[in-house]
Amino acid sequence: MLTRTALAVFVGGLVTGLAALTSGCAMTASPSELPPLGEVPVVRDADDLAALDLPLDPYDVDTEPLLDRMNRAWDVLIQRCIRRYGLRWPTSPEHVPPKGPEHMERYGIIDAGVVAEYGYHQPPQPGVDDGDGGEDAAQSWSEDADDVMTGRVGRYQAQPVPEDGCNGAAMRALGAELPENGPPKAPLSRRLAGRAYEQALADPRLDPAVAEWRTCMTAAGYDYDSPFDASRDRAWYVERGTSKREIATAQADLDCRVRSNFVGMFYALDAAYQREAVATHRAELRELREDAEVIDRNARQVLGE
Repeated sequence: MLTRTALAVFVGGLVTGLAALTSGCAMTASPSELPPLGEVPVVRDADDLAALDLPLDPYDVDTEPLLDRMNRAWDVLIQRCIRRYGLRWPTSPEHVPPKGPEHMERYGIIDAGVVAEYGYHQPPQPGVDDGDGGEDAAQSWSEDADDVMTGRVGRYQAQPVPEDGCNGAAMRALGAELPENGPPKAPLSRRLAGRAYEQALADPRLDPAVAEWRTCMTAAGYDYDSPFDASRDRAWYVERGTSKREIATAQADLDCRVRSNFVGMFYALDAAYQREAVATHRAELRELREDAEVIDRNARQVLGE
């Protein structure tokens, strides 16, 4: 059965034809190769981080609002198509985009209110379907519907089925392409952002902030080498829910992040490597954004927006 969430498929359509980046782990550069750091902001809370932008943000084509609009348009087109054959397909659950910039979770915990209630865990997101769609989905899906959705049959009850099925027809109507050769790749902007993150993490200029954080945590009675070791402690994920111990540890962790300005330095390094990425890949990023704008216009037309 096809996934009812079209987001990954849209991503695949946006990156067709873009050159893949060289894979591999980020290597620590020599001091002469390190990018200029620029201003290091002081990040004390979620509001401070929300006020900051990253150089790749304008090229991030799979933003939550855009993906939400494309997903809703895809759903409209799918329902129109599948019903022509007297079949049913589950309607995608309402998607509620999270509040604030997408990089709010990029550097780990920063929201004191969330930490006080959930520790290192994320609060539940409204509108997110964690299961298989429930009883309604089971009642409205069938093998016949799946065949028409995927285009595994050329005709159904004497009616021709579009190439690549209703899914292919919906994608073409939106101006996107179906992914080829397996799962779609993340768009170029996401891959560049991921590499910048790894480079920032390996940059020796982050070490003093990590050392200050570690000293702070030791003084508070905790033994972790880095903020990542604290947040990834297996003890937090053995059982469902959040323990008092986890919350206490996360609160101490957040206090030490603020004292060391760990998030501020991590952000500054991340931004420095993203500036380099934009300068190197500006033409490809511009093409990716233009493709996304075409799909967005088509989605708005489908939705009557």
